[in-house]
Amino acid sequence: MALKWRALAERLAALAATLALARLFSLTRSPVLDLDYALAVACLSLALPGLGPAALLATHSYTLALSGGLHMLESLLMLLAAALALRYWLQASLWALALLTVDSQLLNTALLGSLIASLQAATPTSASALMVAYALMVSLRLYSQLPSGAVGAAGMVVAMGGHPDITGIPLLDAARLAGSWLSTNVLGPPNLLVQVLAYAAAGAAAPKIREVVGRGWLAPLPSAALVLASAYVTMHSLGLATPRALLLLPLASAAAGLAAKPSRMGRPPPRSPTPPPPLKHLRQAWIALRESLRRGERLILVFGPEGCGKTTLIRNACASCHLKLASDPIDSRGAVILVEDADRVEGLDLFIKGCLSRGARTVILETSHPARLTPPTEELGVNRAIYVPPPDKATRLTLLSQALASQLPPHLIQKLADETSSYSLRALTQLTEQVRKHLQQGTPPQDAVEKALNTIEPDLTPLDTAEIENFIREYKGIIAGFMPRTAKLISPHSPP
Repeated sequence: MALKWRALAERLAALAATLALARLFSLTRSPVLDLDYALAVACLSLALPGLGPAALLATHSYTLALSGGLHMLESLLMLLAAALALRYWLQASLWALALLTVDSQLLNTALLGSLIASLQAATPTSASALMVAYALMVSLRLYSQLPSGAVGAAGMVVAMGGHPDITGIPLLDAARLAGSWLSTNVLGPPNLLVQVLAYAAAGAAAPKIREVVGRGWLAPLPSAALVLASAYVTMHSLGLATPRALLLLPLASAAAGLAAKPSRMGRPPPRSPTPPPPLKHLRQAWIALRESLRRGERLILVFGPEGCGKTTLIRNACASCHLKLASDPIDSRGAVILVEDADRVEGLDLFIKGCLSRGARTVILETSHPARLTPPTEELGVNRAIYVPPPDKATRLTLLSQALASQLPPHLIQKLADETSSYSLRALTQLTEQVRKHLQQGTPPQDAVEKALNTIEPDLTPLDTAEIENFIREYKGIIAGFMPRTAKLISPHSPP
C-alpha cells in the first residue's frame, strides 16, 4: 500500500513539474503552448512519471530545430534531456528549470544546486550527460547573445560571443556558426573543454560518492565544489567579476540533499549494508545485486545451485531498494522483471526486449545452469553476473542453532554443520524438519540426527559445482558477488 501511495505521489509531482515547465517555457522565446496541449502533455505523467517532462522537452526540441542556426545544436541537447527524462524525470525537470533561469543568479544557483543533489539517484553516465548538456546549452546561449569577441558568464558557465542573431540561418550557415562557436570557446580563452570536463566529472561524482556515504547532504558537496571551482577559476583568469551568489551553490546542494532524506539529517547509512540474518553468507552477492539495481543495470544474471536462496536474495534486494518485483511483462513498467529458470525460457531474447520496451527498469535472469545462457547473455550485453553460493559452515551452524538449539545439545548441532557441506538452504530446512519429527516421536537426539541425515541426502552434486566453476572461469563479463575462495571478488563500489 505504501508503494502505491508513493507511486501516485510521484506521478502527481511529475504532472505539476510538467505544467510548471510548460508555463516557464511560454515566458521565454520558445513558442507558447496552448493550454489544452500543455495539459494533455502533462497528463502523460499519470501513466508514467517521465512521459510528461519527456514529451514537453521533445516538443521544444522540435521547435528549436525549426528555428535553424545554433538552435539545431540546442535541439539535439534538449532531445538528449528528453530521452533521459523517461527514467529521470526529476533530474531532467531541474535541468530545464536551471536553463530557463540562467539570467537570475540566485534562482539559477539554487536550481543548479538542487540538480546536482538529485543526480546522486541517477547513474554516473546519465548524470554526466545532463551536466555536460547543461554547460553546452548555456555556452551556446551566451555565444548567441553576447557581441562578437565579448566574454561573459551566466549559469556558472563562461563563454565568448560570436554572432548577435542566429534565427533563420540556413543549415550550411548553422554548420559554419557551430565551427565558429567551437573555435572561439573551445580553443579560445573561455576553455569550454575544461569547463565541460569539470561538469562531466561533477555529474559522475554525485552518484559515485553516494555509493560510499549514502544519499544526503554530503554526497553532492564535492560535485558542487568542482563546478564552483571551475567557474571561479575561469572567471578570474578572464578578469570577470565573481558574483557572490555563486557561493550559494554548495549550500543549495546540501539543502536539497537534506530535503530528499530529512530523517537522516546528514547521517549516512552504513558503508556496507547487510542482508537479513538468514542470508548472511550471501552478503557479497546481496551488496552486488543491491548496488546494481540502484545504478539501474538493465540486465543482471543471478546464478547458483538450486535451493541456495537466489529468489529470496532477489526479492530482498528489490525490497531494500523499494523496487517493484514482477514476473509478468504486462506489469513491467517501472518494475524489476524476474525470469526464473531463464535457461528454460524459449525466445528469451524477444521476451527481454519486450519487457524493456514496455518500460521495465531491470530484467533479472535467474538460473541454476548459467552455461546454457552464455550465448544469449553475450548477445544481449549482460555485464553483471552475480553468484549465489551454497551456505558455508558458519552459516549452516547459525541456521541449525537457531532452529534446533532448544532441542539438541551443541555437539550434535556442530555435527550436523560439519556433515552438511553439500546441502543447500532448502535441504537444510528439510533436515531440521526431519530432526524435529524424530524428536517428537521420542527418538534420542543422537539417533534423531543420524536418521535425519540418512533421510535427507545432499542435493549439491559435484557435477553442478563443476558446471558453475567452469562458467565462472569462462564468463567474459563483469563478475560480482563471488565468495573470495571461489573467484576474485570485484566490489560493486569499484569500476569494472
